[in-house]
Amino acid sequence: MELLTNWDRCQTLCSAFSDEYSFIHLARAAGARPSVADMQKWSALLRWMLEELTGWNPAGDPHQRTLAAVFVAGTMSDIDHELWNLLPSTFAANRHLAGTLRSALESCRVVIDAPINIWAPISTKAAVDRFAAANAAKDWKEINDCLDSFGDYISASLLQAQAARILSRCGNNDLLDVISRIDDALLAVTFVDAIADEDTYLALAVSCASPHFEYAALRHAATRRGHPQPAGPGLDELLIKMSADPNRWRDLMDVIAIRFGIHGFKKLSGGPWRTIR
Repeated sequence: MELLTNWDRCQTLCSAFSDEYSFIHLARAAGARPSVADMQKWSALLRWMLEELTGWNPAGDPHQRTLAAVFVAGTMSDIDHELWNLLPSTFAANRHLAGTLRSALESCRVVIDAPINIWAPISTKAAVDRFAAANAAKDWKEINDCLDSFGDYISASLLQAQAARILSRCGNNDLLDVISRIDDALLAVTFVDAIADEDTYLALAVSCASPHFEYAALRHAATRRGHPQPAGPGLDELLIKMSADPNRWRDLMDVIAIRFGIHGFKKLSGGPWRTIR
């Protein structure tokens, strides 16, 4: 399973999968319709994945190789992050699975140990130190500037993404508990990226006890609304929750107004705008 936290090794595994299931890659990348035989092969793969998760236990898979194979197949079969929400959760009662996924997510960390392409003319160490200070102080403006300077280099690993999405179907309370313990904005950003589905991560943000995850969820939802989109109930509830702390809310309003302009903020929060301003 540790291989699934290394992108280079993940690429090797995913390439091997694509060699056997090339039609899935064509369906995802080009929208090509699989043949009847290929659809049957894909259906058999999905059934195998569900069967393995439903009956999975650590005694039968001590090195988690089967679980890793399911994760790779799930990643390569996913289109628009919808796979696990579309499949039946026949594995929902498997507490062995939920406990293992929870442990995997609890061990997730973000470590920047290589040069990053930051916008500001400072070293990687200086950028990391700046973020660490802002994160500890919960300085949301400074955190936002740091995340902007990191660009798109911070994202979820294959293991984190699949574990989070599957756990949301078989142990949502476990996932909520993991998220509630997050005290690092970088880690929170990767969890939002891992979960991917907006309704799911907003609902978790509304229920969780982590201000860092709340911020990451709001930031991600706001980024997705660079063009006008209607605000859903999850976003409205999150904005109202975050407005309960006046000092924090003032900082967050400044972050969003700087990033999107005040008119962009009104579009983002069309429902609660008049209530919480």
